[in-house]
Amino acid sequence: MPRIPRESLNSQYFHVIVQGIEKKYIFKEKKEKNKYKRLLLDNLEASKIELLGYCIMNNHAHMLIYVDKIQTLSNYMQRINTAYSLYFNKKENRVGYLFRDRFRSVPIFTVGQLYRTLVYIHLNPVSAGICDNPEGYYYSSYNEYVNLKGIVTTKVLVRMGFVEKNYVERFKFLHLFKQNGEEFEREDKAIGVASRIEEYIRKENIVDIIFQYDKVKKMIDELEKEKISFSRIAKYLGISKKRLQEIISG
Repeated sequence: MPRIPRESLNSQYFHVIVQGIEKKYIFKEKKEKNKYKRLLLDNLEASKIELLGYCIMNNHAHMLIYVDKIQTLSNYMQRINTAYSLYFNKKENRVGYLFRDRFRSVPIFTVGQLYRTLVYIHLNPVSAGICDNPEGYYYSSYNEYVNLKGIVTTKVLVRMGFVEKNYVERFKFLHLFKQNGEEFEREDKAIGVASRIEEYIRKENIVDIIFQYDKVKKMIDELEKEKISFSRIAKYLGISKKRLQEIISG
């Protein structure tokens, strides 16, 4: 992956999304949300997964996950979604696929992207008009961060960089900033853009954006044809537009 100074997370952090087939409500009831959450938690240790954040909505769910290997993530999600499908189909007396896809995962490369993802996950119910603020929703990890309970252990706080004693103040400010519309673009579009850039990077085996600037320049040319802007590419790579221009100029 691209070598990004200082804030690189080496793509061991992932934003994971699951959705009901045809966008159907598969977590509508409280017991269904609780069941899926229990499956997430019960499989952590055996799968060697760290769950850093989550939000379970009516027809989809978001997770922020730290993992050593992508295959471990695949095994974890397969185990969870298979178990939940069996539970739901039996409960509803139905057969067939329950999830739209196995899952979607977006790798996270910078600290800024990590915080944007956590905030986006927690503000899903606010954006959907379910509640006025994230603390009013009970099927996300927001209140667990505020009250230091549930998934939020000292280890999780270290993973997230919340090492100061008053991290809650900083944590709440990040979410308030987003609610005021002053910081982050819509994550739905960002997910697609990040996936496309990641796909190109893997395909062309770009491992160093400085010494492979010719490949990076070609990537920018190709992605701009797909309406992915120069500024979005720079943001994904975790560097300024000016610095990226300097790199591709040789």
